[in-house]
Amino acid sequence: MDQYERHLRTLSIATLTLVSSALLLACHGSSSQPSNSSKGAGTCADPVVLSGAHTFDSESTSKSTDMISGEDTSCVGYKTHGSDRVYKITVPSQDKTKLSITVTPIQTPGPAAYDPVVYVTENCSAQPTCSAGSDNRGGGSAEAVQYVNATGKDKDVYVVVDGYDYQKSGGDYKLVAEFVTP
Repeated sequence: MDQYERHLRTLSIATLTLVSSALLLACHGSSSQPSNSSKGAGTCADPVVLSGAHTFDSESTSKSTDMISGEDTSCVGYKTHGSDRVYKITVPSQDKTKLSITVTPIQTPGPAAYDPVVYVTENCSAQPTCSAGSDNRGGGSAEAVQYVNATGKDKDVYVVVDGYDYQKSGGDYKLVAEFVTP
């Protein structure tokens, strides 16, 4: 075998290795997380940490419990005792920059569809103080909330996706977190 044939054989092996690696990733997915998030357990003690804007296409509270009791009715007008999932994000101190969170259930709207509640709190505990919250729509409809950091310095806040009281089992949703500057 001459040098040209050896070079071709080496290139063929390298190409096959790359193709098989790509197929494995396509079939089984990558084990690494996106660079702008870390998948925590979704609890106050271990929140899903977001570094900047992010979209999660398939999140769920169905395997969660009611860790945050939601006894404070001033946030959305009533107690929230559904299963919840917690995210942590740093909101920049830039003037007028809003953290915008949208939670959209994956199910078709209807009385039995997941009815999310979303709120922002500066402390994550069993009895948090709500900074902003939303539960304006029924099952299967999106909820959105905005939060402005007026402290003059970057601030960590917690975004809690909770559920309407009668849905203790939770549900599946898409979460979009973005920073909006008017």
